Amino acid sequence: MNARGHPNRRRTHSFGADGTGIDECDENGDDITNIPSYGTMGRRITSREDSMLSGASVNSQTSVEDRMRRKLKFYFMNPCEKYRAKGRKPWKLGLQLFKIGLVTLQLVLFGMHQFSVITFQQQNVETFEHLLLKSWDSSMDDVFYPTSAGDYAVYEIDHFYSYLNFTFKRFVTIEDISIGTYRYSYKNVNTSRDFLPPLEVCLMQYKMLQFEQNYTFNTKTDKECANFVVRRNISEENLAKAINEFLPANNLTITWRRLITLTLSFTVKAFHVANPPEIYLFDLSILFDNKDHAGKVSISLDTDSRLDNASQGKFLSDKEAHIQWILLILFDVIIIVVCILSAALCIRSIAKAKLLCNLTIRFFKNYYNKDLGSHDRWKFINCWYVTIVISDILVILGSIFKLQLENKVADSYDLCSITLGTGSLLVWFGILHYLGFFPKYNILIVTMKVAAPSVLRYSVCVMVLFMGYAFCGWIVLGPYHPKFKDLNVASECMFSLVNGDDMFATFAEMSDKSHIVWIYSRVFLYTFISLFIYVVLSLFISVIMDTYETIKEYQRHGGHKSDLEQFVSECSDTPESGFYRLDDDKNWWMCCCPKSSIYGEYEPLID
Repeated sequence: MNARGHPNRRRTHSFGADGTGIDECDENGDDITNIPSYGTMGRRITSREDSMLSGASVNSQTSVEDRMRRKLKFYFMNPCEKYRAKGRKPWKLGLQLFKIGLVTLQLVLFGMHQFSVITFQQQNVETFEHLLLKSWDSSMDDVFYPTSAGDYAVYEIDHFYSYLNFTFKRFVTIEDISIGTYRYSYKNVNTSRDFLPPLEVCLMQYKMLQFEQNYTFNTKTDKECANFVVRRNISEENLAKAINEFLPANNLTITWRRLITLTLSFTVKAFHVANPPEIYLFDLSILFDNKDHAGKVSISLDTDSRLDNASQGKFLSDKEAHIQWILLILFDVIIIVVCILSAALCIRSIAKAKLLCNLTIRFFKNYYNKDLGSHDRWKFINCWYVTIVISDILVILGSIFKLQLENKVADSYDLCSITLGTGSLLVWFGILHYLGFFPKYNILIVTMKVAAPSVLRYSVCVMVLFMGYAFCGWIVLGPYHPKFKDLNVASECMFSLVNGDDMFATFAEMSDKSHIVWIYSRVFLYTFISLFIYVVLSLFISVIMDTYETIKEYQRHGGHKSDLEQFVSECSDTPESGFYRLDDDKNWWMCCCPKSSIYGEYEPLID
């Protein structure tokens, strides 16, 4: 008896000299053309369906189950095995390798140009600090640790006005004294070229702050702004007079108890030697900050640079430079086309896998009367193809941003770097998909995949401990330790400690001004380092190693197989057997799964 309850009967099919099929009889001599076959739901087989079913045999009986096994086994083969099975060349693999070379080269070219611009901008910022800030020291640029020179600030009224007047004078003479190619920007300014563009001065003060033995304080603020405008080539005597008269004449009288901030803002142009050349606008803002009212007015320079697309110039370049620019444009266009083709092939593979999954579900339902488990269904969802599609989209967007940069349409370097960098990262990750087909390379990928749920659960518990220490360190040690002055810095410091970085400095920089906090800091740091290095990290490694040993044991001795794995493993046809080439006829899909057990009609699943 077969799976449908019909008696087992033998049917053979041979081929004549002309290649046509010749029906034969069973051992009783009866014509078996009209015998209900496996999966026909007891209806009479037509001559067309008999032709499709008989085509599944090559000198021996080959059931629909065998063809389904080969179809699934072929799906899970690696590209080399698929080539041996059906002679299909691994176009997607070749395209991905070709794309990696293109994307990596594009990233290198963009990085070289980007860092040229970044270096140009950083060096200009350093120049502005030396030109506009009195007695500036380059050591004050160090933002990692407190500088030995202290903060750049003033503590006396005379020094405040001295630094302020210095900035006014340098604004007037910046074109003449600087080595750099700086020019004033008259963009959106209705000022004659006989005058300098305005220097905007904004003063913010509290409405009232009186303090003797008692205090009177109004938290509301007043902000007054005025433009400082002088003629070009003004004499030093007239300039000094204009500066001294500017603040009182514009109702910008400074009351020290009320002062919050004083800001000087203006814009200059700078020429960047590139191919082609670029003009950048630097929006400069010098801030005198007295928000804390601690007897110290901090001084800082903030710059914001952007590409000046409105500026026009004559670029006397040779043909070689022009050809180089055209080749860069063409190279970006080629990458966009390659990524579109790569995404289309991967989306096509995802769609075909979905159709095969649906067919397998119906096959198991109709032939074995069972549902395909969710674990087996997930095997048809290839997350690597999804990753490649996402990487292609990011690279396409990054290439479009890069084309805009090269044509001076926009200056979105951050968006371009984020999209290209992330896209390149995912492109390289996508190669792991093809390495995963080989057992010696697959161990890393499988270990990460299997260990991921356990690692995530473990990380949640670790994060709870880490955040507890972070909040505690910020509140207790923050007032006495520069590495715990805010929550973000405290988290970065603790993460560095977990990795064994800068331990001695973290202990040594703790202030002993409060003895009880100093003792507490030792207990805090010793317990945190011991717990996370000796316990947490060791358990984390053990979770991954346990998964690794389990996978190695499975590879050596095997283990429990799912319904799908058991079904596919029963296929003994090797890629070189030739059966896979005979299964290219798509008509067999029509007889795999009956659409209705009542009417016995067949539904074609794949056209």
